[in-house]
Amino acid sequence: MGPNQLSFNTHESYVDIYAVGANNSKTSGYSALSASRVKQNLLSVQDKNIAKLKRRVYSRIFSPQGLKRIEPRLLGQIDMFVSSLVALPASKEIDIGHHWNEPVNLAERSIWLTHDVITELAFSKSSDMQTSTQHRHFPHMIKFMTWRAIIVRRRSKLINLLLVC
Repeated sequence: MGPNQLSFNTHESYVDIYAVGANNSKTSGYSALSASRVKQNLLSVQDKNIAKLKRRVYSRIFSPQGLKRIEPRLLGQIDMFVSSLVALPASKEIDIGHHWNEPVNLAERSIWLTHDVITELAFSKSSDMQTSTQHRHFPHMIKFMTWRAIIVRRRSKLINLLLVC
């Protein structure tokens, strides 16, 4: 933190700053969170009216009725996730009748599950990260986009710092 920055770390401050109808606006740095400069997503849109429209669309999906409609698709992805863990081959016998499975990166598998759920719901077609390696590079691309967004948001401060020196 610096002399021209504030840090808030309570739930109440988060609500005051980011709640719908809060008296603030997003900076242009949020545009870096969008994959397209033309179409902004809910995270990157700065116009409050467009954000309101996007929230209304999302609220239909995440209402109790909306969640009930998508529940079978969610459960299908979760069942696939659990089945993949149960089906791991035993590799080492540690005691008579007891075996250890090969270690797996559960964080990575959880990311695959998350992407499969999101693409299933957004496009009615899963990215199949749990069963295929074809699209497993997507999480790395998203990580890079996030890194780029951070750089863009900090860029003006870095340029000002260089100009002062």
